[in-house]
Amino acid sequence: MKSLCFALLAVSLTVAAMVCVCSQHQHGPNEAHSTEVDLEFGQYTKEQIREFESRKPDSSLSTKTHAANLDGGHSNDVLTIVIDFKDSSQPTTSDVIGNFVGEFEVDEFGFSASDFQMVVDSIMAEVQEDFFTELAGTVANENGMDLEINIIEGDIGTPPPGVSEFYYIQVGTGESGPFIFALGVAAGSSVRNSSGDGPNNGIEIGDVVASVFTDNIQGIGGLDPSNALSSGNIEFSRNAVVGTLSHEIGHVLSLSHVNNDMSVQPTSDAAPIMGTGAIDLPNQLRITDREFTLTGFNEQNGNAQVFHIQQMVDAVGLDASLAGPLDNISLTINAGTESGGLAELENDDSQVVSVLAAAVDVPVQFEVVADSPTLQPPSLNLTFEPRSNTPNVNQTIELFNFNTGVFDVVDQRAVGTDFETTVLDLNTNTFSFIDPANCQIRCRVSYEPTGPVVFFPWKIELDQLVFEISE
Repeated sequence: MKSLCFALLAVSLTVAAMVCVCSQHQHGPNEAHSTEVDLEFGQYTKEQIREFESRKPDSSLSTKTHAANLDGGHSNDVLTIVIDFKDSSQPTTSDVIGNFVGEFEVDEFGFSASDFQMVVDSIMAEVQEDFFTELAGTVANENGMDLEINIIEGDIGTPPPGVSEFYYIQVGTGESGPFIFALGVAAGSSVRNSSGDGPNNGIEIGDVVASVFTDNIQGIGGLDPSNALSSGNIEFSRNAVVGTLSHEIGHVLSLSHVNNDMSVQPTSDAAPIMGTGAIDLPNQLRITDREFTLTGFNEQNGNAQVFHIQQMVDAVGLDASLAGPLDNISLTINAGTESGGLAELENDDSQVVSVLAAAVDVPVQFEVVADSPTLQPPSLNLTFEPRSNTPNVNQTIELFNFNTGVFDVVDQRAVGTDFETTVLDLNTNTFSFIDPANCQIRCRVSYEPTGPVVFFPWKIELDQLVFEISE
């Protein structure tokens, strides 16, 4: 899937004033306006909710991140939403509505502090599911196309490399501000309106356009089991946080709220992501996997019909999926006498690259360089199919980490005397393996005896070598 690289009609003025706002900013009748607040079910009156959502976003209130100088741009330079999961080392930051957010305290959910990245990785994987995989077969993901947006992890204050238009959402504990009682809040239609225009309403590139308050999410009541969000259950915790996080991303991309009742999602029994307790979303559904809506109705806009998946397509557009082989692959073979090259490695067949070792204790090494179409690949897939003519040979796969400047070992295993396929699916911190200067990835695969060899020169044969980005 591409790491492409993404609440409600809520203006508590008079009808005439509301129409004026819509005209001025060219909003569609079913898109989010002003400030959008996600709330628990049954906690506030409609009058209170209208008052909450009458507040106007103000770019001057946001912590700012200024764009870095680009190196000419990359194919991944599309609209990018950066999610900042606040850790204990980061300062509090403020959104465009004036809410300050501090640390995402995973221990409140029953995890240890050392589980922080595991929890974050699980949340990010599910957000990608919401905006890409779960939309398969809809207008937002078919015929090799999907939403033209990157949703990545990052830190407020650090611009994502190679990206010219980006906005932040902060995730953590509400410290101060007008809406820290809520589950989440967003500047509606701030990044894109339903016609695809943006940023809107004075919002600037680099602004923090939404907040997710994990302390309030953890405190959601009326759940079965009652300790669902305090027991360290990753599924319940992930679904609860992602439900509000994807919800707020939807708002900044123009989506309004939708009634849970009569909403239709790609999976028949899934609840709507844009559902809210401000209408009729029961708290229990917040610990389930929700999806964006094909069609539904918005009580807060006179039960007007909404088509949220189509509306997201109109707001951000589509582009070609990144899934497929990496480009411009080159192969270097060290410390051996070889026969064959890249042409022999394209398929699982009888065509192989064969390398005779130069010495018993000198590794045979393949180094591969390829071009990624994006600096933020959602998943890197590596496939190798080797065999040796002797037992006691080990395979080590390494990727160069451009953040640390060294190769990271990503897999080690013994090589058999029959062809066996090694498939690696890497979907965590993949950006660290992409050179920000030129989008290249470097992989090193080494074969080395770990004990006595039966034959000399010992030999490695490689039948297949595939580098891909998958969704």
